[in-house]
Amino acid sequence: VVPANGENRHYPGGPFFDRQYTLVLQELDDRVNRRVASGGEFDMAGFEPNYFFVNGLSYPHTTTDADTLISMNVGDRVALRFINAGLITNPMHFHGYHVEVVSRDRRPETVVVKKDTVPVGVGECVDVILNCTQPGAYPLHTHYVPGVTANGVYVNPVGGARIGMRAAGSKHERVDMMHGNPHSPGMTRRSGRRMHGGGSGGEWSTGGGRSVSVLGA
Repeated sequence: VVPANGENRHYPGGPFFDRQYTLVLQELDDRVNRRVASGGEFDMAGFEPNYFFVNGLSYPHTTTDADTLISMNVGDRVALRFINAGLITNPMHFHGYHVEVVSRDRRPETVVVKKDTVPVGVGECVDVILNCTQPGAYPLHTHYVPGVTANGVYVNPVGGARIGMRAAGSKHERVDMMHGNPHSPGMTRRSGRRMHGGGSGGEWSTGGGRSVSVLGA
């Protein structure tokens, strides 16, 4: 959504951008699917997601989708719109860059500050501007720790709601995606909905009365 005159701005008189991406955040508790498929009911008060998506994709597929991989050049101002279509808050954390939150739910922010982590609440739309200041490849991911796993396991080496950001020094320079665990070294153990620093592996006990084994970083 841009002003009617077609300017690359979030709103009339708002900040200018060179390119834009929309990133829809979602998650899944597979117990809900199984329960409904068997004709049963599920108390959503016990919702405990174990799969996480951006634009319907999980890492590493987020890095091969042109609408999800954030590609840019040094000097670009990139507009990112986060839409939280799920049931949990996602604190979206940037490596390599800081961003400016310019609006929430289409309401301009009165005080704009640079951040490397931006909370996106349930049902919320958050617009940020990323000033591309350096070339390279960096991850962007939720700081909700299970959100970078698939059913509690780091995949390839992580999964879930992780996005790639790729910046070239010029339009002719190609930069390959960097791979790596954003939470290495070490692991995080989970008890209920609170996160505790842990060792290189173990088990997460969930509020829904189940536990999942976790591979170390």
